[in-house]
Amino acid sequence: MHHANYYYGHAHVLAQYCELPEPLHPPRIQGYLQHGWNIGDGLAPGVPFVEGSPLLVWSEQVRRRAWSQGRRDVVVVGSPFAYLLEMAPEPAGQEREGTIFYPFYLHGDAAAHISPLADQNLAGAIMMIEESILTLGLFCWLFLRAARENEERQQLLDYASAHGLELSEARATRAVAAGRGEELRRRLEAGGTHEQKLEHKAGEGQQLVLKDILESLQRQQLLAARRNEAGEEEVQSTPLTDDRFEIDPVFTGSGPVDVRSTVGKQITPNLLVTYSQSFDTSKEPIFQLEWWLSDSVVMQGRRDENGTYLLDIRRRQRF
Repeated sequence: MHHANYYYGHAHVLAQYCELPEPLHPPRIQGYLQHGWNIGDGLAPGVPFVEGSPLLVWSEQVRRRAWSQGRRDVVVVGSPFAYLLEMAPEPAGQEREGTIFYPFYLHGDAAAHISPLADQNLAGAIMMIEESILTLGLFCWLFLRAARENEERQQLLDYASAHGLELSEARATRAVAAGRGEELRRRLEAGGTHEQKLEHKAGEGQQLVLKDILESLQRQQLLAARRNEAGEEEVQSTPLTDDRFEIDPVFTGSGPVDVRSTVGKQITPNLLVTYSQSFDTSKEPIFQLEWWLSDSVVMQGRRDENGTYLLDIRRRQRF
C-alpha cells in the first residue's frame, strides 16, 4: 500500500464503507489510490510510484488521461469523499460555508491562534532564513578550506625549492587535496624519494665532470698565455685549438626549442671526449667518445639524452 493511502485517511474511509471489523486499522490496499484532485493521471507530482502497480482513480476522465500517458492498469473506484458522504449524509437544512482544511491544521489554529495561511507564510520565512544561514556557512567553509589547501601547497613547494628537491605543482596539489600533505612533507624532509636521491647524485656527478673539464681548459689557456709571453713556439700540453667549447641552440621546423653547452677535450691526437648539457635540466647530458683507429676509420661511443648507449664505426677522411 502506498503511504499516501494511509496518511490521508482514504484507506480508513474505504474500510469503514466495507464494514470491516477494525476500520481504524485498515488492511493493505494493493495499489495507489488517487488522494487528491489533479488535472493529470491521478498521481501527485513527485510522489514515488512503483511501475506496474494498479492505479485506482476517482473518475473516468482521469482514467482516460492516465491511459493516454501509457498507464494501462487503471481502475475507476470513485473518490473516498463520495463514500464518506454516503455513510454520513449532510443534515437537512445545513448550509455549507468556509474552506475545508485537513484536521491537523485545526489543532495549530486553536493552540497558537494562527491561521493556516499565516502558518504557511511563517514556515516559509523560517525555512528561507535557515537555508540562507546554511548556505552562507557552507560557502565560508569552502573558502577557508581552499585557502588552507593553497597555503599548505605553497609551503610544500617553497620547502622543496629551498632544499633543492624536485616537486611539481600538480603533485603538491593532489597530495593536499587528498589530505596527505603532511605525509608528503615528511618525505621531503627525509630527502625525497629514492628516485629523487639517485637523480640528485647523478646531477652532482655531472657537475663535477663539467667542472673538471672547464678547469682543464682554464689551465691550458693559462699555459698557452705564458708560452706566448716567453716566445716559445711549442707547448708541451695539448694545443688549445684542438679543444672545444660551444653554446648552440637546437632548432626544429618552428624555431629554436633548446640550448646546449658543449665541452670537448682532446685527450690524445686520436681520442676526443665530448660532454654536452642541455639548459633543460629534465634532459640527461650527452657523452661522446671519438677514437680514430686510422686516418679513415673512426669509432664513436655515445650516450644520448634519453640514456641510450650507441656504438658506431664510420669511414671518415681526416686531413
